[in-house]
Amino acid sequence: MTFLTELYLTHPTLGPLVLLLLYWGIWPGLMFAVAGIFESRPVYLGKGQSRMFWPGDFMLGLVFVMVIGLHAKNPIAWSFCHSAWYYLLTALVHAAIAWFGRIPDGKRYPVGSRNSPTKIAHDFCGYFLSAWLLTSFGIPQIVWSIKTTSFSKCAFEWTVIAVAAVFFLAMTAWDITHPPTSEERLLMHPDKYYPCWRKT
Repeated sequence: MTFLTELYLTHPTLGPLVLLLLYWGIWPGLMFAVAGIFESRPVYLGKGQSRMFWPGDFMLGLVFVMVIGLHAKNPIAWSFCHSAWYYLLTALVHAAIAWFGRIPDGKRYPVGSRNSPTKIAHDFCGYFLSAWLLTSFGIPQIVWSIKTTSFSKCAFEWTVIAVAAVFFLAMTAWDITHPPTSEERLLMHPDKYYPCWRKT
């Protein structure tokens, strides 16, 4: 956390931008890399693709960077929030949530599709990593800001978080009201694929 907050404060524009690119490189960047390397195809971005993923997950990157900014400008005094045990415990909780989150996919995807490299990457980064980073860093900061009544100190960060969160929730609502067809699910996560170093 110290490295991230110091990077955020190095320059008012460059620091947050580097953090944002690092986050986007991991997610959704990992999806594009996995699709190209392990499934020999570009990521499907057509009709039926989850709006939470594209473009919604770009908003989560903004939220993550702003949460780091909150920690940089308004450090939490509670020691347990900085311990390895805290992050380990929250990681285990999110790992369990991610595992159970895959159960409904058994009815929506064929086995090959559900276990495809891009689906595994999606579930790891979407169900586990992003959720873990945002909640383990974000929830204590929200409680701390309420306790110390310090929202005005980080007005910019909170404003960006609010706008990005509203956008992401709008994308979530779109996905709920416009579920993909079985054919579109296979375009997102195919059940037949081959790595780029192998020929069909």
